[in-house]
Amino acid sequence: MLGVSTTKPLLQAMHVLSQLLPLLFSLFHGAFLAQMCFLGCALCATVIVTSREDLEAAVADAVEGVLKRVLPEAVRRATTKPYLTKRDLMQLTGWSSRQVEYKKSKREIPYIKRGRLVLFPTEDVFAYLEEGRVPVKPVKR
Repeated sequence: MLGVSTTKPLLQAMHVLSQLLPLLFSLFHGAFLAQMCFLGCALCATVIVTSREDLEAAVADAVEGVLKRVLPEAVRRATTKPYLTKRDLMQLTGWSSRQVEYKKSKREIPYIKRGRLVLFPTEDVFAYLEEGRVPVKPVKR
C-alpha cells in the first residue's frame, strides 16, 4: 500500500499535468503532428491530435505508461533502507549467518566495513541476486 509520502508527489505531478492540458491545447489547436516525449524517458510516439479529448487521451496514455514502468521501482526504493545489516540480509535472502560470512569472505557480495560495523548496500545486494536470475522456458503445449 502506498504511503502518504509516496502518493503526494504523484498527486502533485497529476495536478501539474491537468494544468498543462489546456495550455498545450491552446498552443496547438486544431490538427497537428507532434512528437511527444514525457519526463525525458524513452517513451516517444508520433500522435495526431485533432481535439482536446485526443490530446487528453494521448497525455493520459503516455503518463500511464511511464508510471507503470517507473512507479514500482520508485516505491521499492522509497520503502527500503539504503543499507542492510547482517540480520536484515539474512531475513531478505533466507541465508544463514554462516552463508553470509562465507559470501562476505569470498567477496561475492559487496559490503562496507567501518570498525566493527558491517553494512551491505541494498542496491548492490539486489544486483547480486539479479545476476543469478535464470530465464523461464516457454511451455510447449
